[in-house]
Amino acid sequence: MKNRDIIREIKKEAKVLVPDMKSEIISSLPHNQAKRTQRERPIYKRPVFAVAVIVVCVAVALLMTYIFYNPQEIIEISDSYVSVDINPSIELTADKNDIVKAIRPMNTDAAVLIFGEDFSGMNIEDACEKIIALAVDTGYIDADGENAIKIVGINDNQQHETALSNKIAQKVQAYLSQNSISANISATGNPSKEVREEAKQNGVTVGKMELIRQLREKNANITFDEAKKKSVKELNQLLKDYDEDTIENLLSEFETEYEQAEQENLAELQQEITAIENRYAAIMSDVGNILSTINEEEEFATLQSAVNSFNSAYPEHKFTGKISVQRRNQIKNHFENLSETLRSSLNTEKNEKQNNATKQTRQQLKNRWKNQYNSN
Repeated sequence: MKNRDIIREIKKEAKVLVPDMKSEIISSLPHNQAKRTQRERPIYKRPVFAVAVIVVCVAVALLMTYIFYNPQEIIEISDSYVSVDINPSIELTADKNDIVKAIRPMNTDAAVLIFGEDFSGMNIEDACEKIIALAVDTGYIDADGENAIKIVGINDNQQHETALSNKIAQKVQAYLSQNSISANISATGNPSKEVREEAKQNGVTVGKMELIRQLREKNANITFDEAKKKSVKELNQLLKDYDEDTIENLLSEFETEYEQAEQENLAELQQEITAIENRYAAIMSDVGNILSTINEEEEFATLQSAVNSFNSAYPEHKFTGKISVQRRNQIKNHFENLSETLRSSLNTEKNEKQNNATKQTRQQLKNRWKNQYNSN
């Protein structure tokens, strides 16, 4: 028996076993509902459904084609590398959130510039602004002259790389403008058409393309294919003639000399901190006497005399309200709060004195090292 004969027999059997209830069901419906059921076709048989299916299929096909031929758009944000050249030349590494992970001096001037400075946890653009500020303080950027600053930002994701370079350049420019310093800033966030096209043709980002171009201008013996295979750090090392041993030895010398200078200045610093502590101790002793008088509930005249004496001696901390029996609690609250404030201020002032002394010592040494180890 042929297939069509089998199908015909199955249909016959189905009609016997499954009665046709269509007419009975339709007749049981309201008149207008029955008429609508008879004339409406299933949605999947309507022309509009077919058109919608075609549109969806075409959209999906276009999306898949775009993703396939534009893989860079879906690359995850990786670590970023930023090179700041003044000279000094500094390399920074930032995580996917643009927070500094590491900083590396690429020459002796950079070792001088960033010695003893902490960049950990900073936004990359804030770190670059700090580098520029340090360069101004140490004289690597002339506040009254013309300066050149080159910023190269690199990330596997071209969109992130461009945004990274631009925001660093904007931050640096804002700092220079606020301090009336002139500088020519070049950044990979605004590359030439030639560089963009060359990067696209060779499947690298603009930042890496810029490093490759600089390296090949410096050393024509390096082929493009050789340079392309190297990591960003390797390219930067070759470009800056990076000598790790020299830099590490120099930093070790700096550390030894810095520790000696701090020891020499320690006695003078301790005298200044002792003077601060004595000044606060005198004020806090008088505050304590007033609080004791309030707590022991001595005659109000005694308290009034103590507060008036305190106000005359320390007008910057005085109780400004009316000194009366009714305001005993207000007076108590004032001096309790003042006691806490003084303790906090004492610690803050001591820390500031130590930090300023440390910064001053470091800056004095940097100014001397700059002339001694200048890599120009």
